[in-house]
This record gives sequence, C-alpha cells and structure tokens, in this order.
Amino acid sequence: QFVTYLTCVFLDFICFGAELYTFSIKTSGAVELKYTKTPMVGTEGMPLRLTCKAVYDTKQCGRIDAFWCHHTLEECPKLIDLGKYLTVVNEMVMDDHSVRHRHVVTDFIELTPADRGVYQCNAVCEMGGHTAMGHYINITVKGTITFFS
Repeated sequence: QFVTYLTCVFLDFICFGAELYTFSIKTSGAVELKYTKTPMVGTEGMPLRLTCKAVYDTKQCGRIDAFWCHHTLEECPKLIDLGKYLTVVNEMVMDDHSVRHRHVVTDFIELTPADRGVYQCNAVCEMGGHTAMGHYINITVKGTITFFS
C-alpha cells in the first residue's frame, strides 16, 4: 500500500511535505498507541527523545490529538512548553484513506532534574468519544560529570 507522508511542526501547526512510502497495517479499534516500554535514562543538560505512534481509523475517530504528558499526582499535563520541548508530528495516510499512522516525536531540548518521572502517550479522538492512554514510561535524569583541572 502507498501512504502519503505529511510533516507538521507544533510552532504554528505548520504542515509541509508529501512523499510516497510503502506500508501496510491491520488494526482493531478506533485508536491504538505503540511505543517502547523500556525505561529511559538521560543526562542533565542533554537532549532526550520520546516517540509514540498512534494508529487510528478516521471513520471512527475523525481527527485525533496525540501527545506526550508528564504525570503528576493529579494530572498529566501535555509537553507543550516551546522553550523546553520540540514536538514534531508525521502522519501517514493509508491508500484507503481511513487508517492513519500519526508519529508524535517530542524532544527535550535540555534535560533537568525536574524532568525525572513518569510519562505517557495519549490520544483523543475528535468524534466517538474514543481515547487511548498508553503505558507508563519512566525517565531518569543523571547528573553531568564535571572535570576539574
């Protein structure tokens, strides 16, 4: 199957590009999230990347909002601070135009100790009331090594 590859950057939600790739998928349900279960370890002051793929059916979902969030005691706020994160969304439209793959890549520009914790990829369909909440992934932030001369 051929897919259209569309790139969107969350600065002003500008989309660009259209290329053909070969890909096939079978999915059940309105939306499904796929990403690593492996805990991540980063270094303070360095970048770190979170990647999530949402596979969804536009006939059941319409459009979706897929995003990474950082769990606190009471909520899971989206990672949207442009001074701290860069999120890029790539969406592949299958040739039947009803199933899509949305890749959500969020980069921490510079990790800080406050970035330690539990993260989750979530998706919300604009219609049908469908949501998907991915598994938890733990991020550990190591301190930097300083050499004195």
